[in-house]
This record gives sequence, structure tokens and C-alpha cells, in this order.
Amino acid sequence: MRSRQDFWEDFKKYPGIFVARVNFESVTGFLSGYDVATAGDLLNGFQEWLATELGFGRNLNWVALVLNFAFPEGRPTEPWSPEDDQHAVDQLLKLLDEYFGSLAGGPKTDGEPQPAPQSSRTGPPRS
Repeated sequence: MRSRQDFWEDFKKYPGIFVARVNFESVTGFLSGYDVATAGDLLNGFQEWLATELGFGRNLNWVALVLNFAFPEGRPTEPWSPEDDQHAVDQLLKLLDEYFGSLAGGPKTDGEPQPAPQSSRTGPPRS
């Protein structure tokens, strides 16, 4: 089984391998599903970290908090432009990277941070 860190490194570099359309809705849906499938190992603590970084929003889910970072003046009118959608995805990936970095090495597995990967792989993940 792949480590959470390996998954994250691959996902942030090649999200199109994991979702059919790389847009905010697809990416957040996939990450939510992955988190459920791993019993919360991927996103455990992310909502709390976002709320602390923002200084508000402990009552909001992580998706809403990411959108507050991406669009501090308010969400754009739907349907979003491709540029707004890409901006939201980019902001999500950046925030997750910062969060995992704050865990001293990467996503938690069984409550313990994992060390950063030593792989120099530059291509997409191999099956």
C-alpha cells in the first residue's frame, strides 16, 4: 500500500490522474472520499488548521475555509470561470502542502507524521 506522503506528492503533481476534470468540485470531492476511505488519515486536523490560520471559521467545513482563502472578497458568481476554478484548485493544493509541512514531514498515519519522501521520481506514479 502506498504511503499517504507518496499519495500526496503524486496527487499535487498530477491531479488529472486521479480526477477526470481538474476543477475545485472534483478535487475536493475526490480528497473527501480518499479521506473517508483512509478513516480520516489524510485530512485529520486540516479544518482546524485552516480555521486557526484564518482566525475564524471553526464552524465551517474545510472546503468553505479553503474558499475563504482563495476568494477573500467573496466567492465568484457561478458558474465559475476556468481561471477562478483553477485559482481555487491552486489555493487548495498550496494550503494542503503548507498544512502537511506543518506536520513535520507529511500527512499523518496512525497518529504519527511520516518523513518526507526521498524519491526523486519526476514522472507520474507507476501502477
